Formats: sequence, C-alpha cells, structure tokens
Amino acid sequence: MWGVAWSKVLAILAVNRLIEPGSEFSVHRRWFLDTALDALLEVDFSAVSKDRLYRCLDRLLPHKEALFQHLTERWKTLFGCKRRLKSAAGGGRKPRHPSPTYAAS
Repeated sequence: MWGVAWSKVLAILAVNRLIEPGSEFSVHRRWFLDTALDALLEVDFSAVSKDRLYRCLDRLLPHKEALFQHLTERWKTLFGCKRRLKSAAGGGRKPRHPSPTYAAS
C-alpha cells in the first residue's frame, strides 16, 4: 500500500476531474480501468483503491486555500481573466441580473 507516490494518485484524480468528473468511488470502480493511466504513470490498480483516493484528498485539504489562490493567479495569467473566480466550496456572489423567466403561452 505504501508503494504509490501521492503525486501519482493526485495526478489520477486531477485527470479524472478534467476529462470525466466523477466520484472517487467511480474512479475506483470503473473510470481508471477504461484509461491508459496505469501505463502512463507506471502504477497498478492499487493506486486507485478507495481508501487511497480519499486519503489523497484528505492530505490536500489543508492546502486548499493556497491551491485555489495559485490556480486563480495562473488562470488570470494564462487567460487574462478579469472576472472574479469562486471556489467550488461556495462563497461566490449571486448574479446581478436574475435569469429570465418565461410565461406559458
């Protein structure tokens, strides 16, 4: 169980979020088996054991705010984004204009 680097487990989770977002359980049960990440990262199925995936996220949690700040700055640098980004954890502002509603005809 100690043979897989956390960086490789995190890479698997990040690729999953970018390509086909799903739960850690779906990564463990289905998604990983349909990819070539085992060959690319030189890992076996133990890299995506349920406990290992959840432990990886637990290890990342204390760094969440710093990671979000880093990614926000990279986004602005790469794409010239002027808009305020909001964390997936919430805390974003409500839109200024509500969505239009349509009356039944």
